[in-house]
Amino acid sequence: MNFDLPAELQSHLDSIDVFITATILPLQNAPDNTRFFDHRREHTRTDWEQQGNPCAEWERLLSRSRMTQGFIALPFPRSTGGQGHPETNVWMSAIRYHLSSHPVYGGGLGLANDLQNEHSIVGNFPDIMTIHHFGNEQQRQTLIPARLRGEFRTTFGLTEPDHGSDATFMSTAARRDRGGFAITGTKKWQITRPSNFLL
Repeated sequence: MNFDLPAELQSHLDSIDVFITATILPLQNAPDNTRFFDHRREHTRTDWEQQGNPCAEWERLLSRSRMTQGFIALPFPRSTGGQGHPETNVWMSAIRYHLSSHPVYGGGLGLANDLQNEHSIVGNFPDIMTIHHFGNEQQRQTLIPARLRGEFRTTFGLTEPDHGSDATFMSTAARRDRGGFAITGTKKWQITRPSNFLL
């Protein structure tokens, strides 16, 4: 089995590296921003007076890092403003591995790619793909553009007290009821997709 990366993909990784070195690392290493990435990160990223939501300064820094020469648009279809690359899964795997394992970029906790909150300059958009494939036309026309503008976020209840975050073993269920849904079960945490968006 050949694990060598295609030349086009390696070239793409090289262009990402150039961009990160020139634009993202200076932002990350600015004196007032290092607190978001060292031992203080949990406290400085969190607004404790707003029920533990991300603080406004952290959100602004993430937004600045997303203005990224089209890198963020790689994974989703051209019809939604993306690049629609035919080998998206292979490319995304290689890119995310490259970003998360690169020691200079923070080893998975840097501004280029932060696995703690799923932020990345190359967007991961399962919510957009879900709406694209399974939403109705009104949802596709309304929610996807709003998501890309940062006006809409998705959340999902994953973790359950008795099952952790094993999505294949969830006991919470929804059934149609009087034009809506009745949901039974218990969730422990609500996971919010980060507001990856194009500016």
